[in-house]
Amino acid sequence: MSGARSDYGKAKAINAPAAPTNVKAAASGTGKIKVTWSKVTGATQYNVYRYNSADKQYHYVGTTKADAANPTQYIDSGLTAGKTYYYRVVSVIKNDNGTVTSARSDYAKAAAK
Repeated sequence: MSGARSDYGKAKAINAPAAPTNVKAAASGTGKIKVTWSKVTGATQYNVYRYNSADKQYHYVGTTKADAANPTQYIDSGLTAGKTYYYRVVSVIKNDNGTVTSARSDYAKAAAK
């Protein structure tokens, strides 16, 4: 099979998406905060992180898929009234060639009702 060319086994590079912008958080009913952001071109999903003051780190709380009815919002529930929560969002591109993530967005904060 001389002269034959095969791309089998060669993964195509995936460029990292931009970090989400215009991240906002607002109380949305009792014990809930709605986090919103601007759509990122090419993103297949968004991961949402909430700050934990006990260990001073952001922890994953949920994902929204880019093809969902409201892909650029996440509602965090079961929160303590009067407590302020901080959020960051990461855009993700996931396909047959792998998964890449953006840097974390700027934070947004809101107090739960």
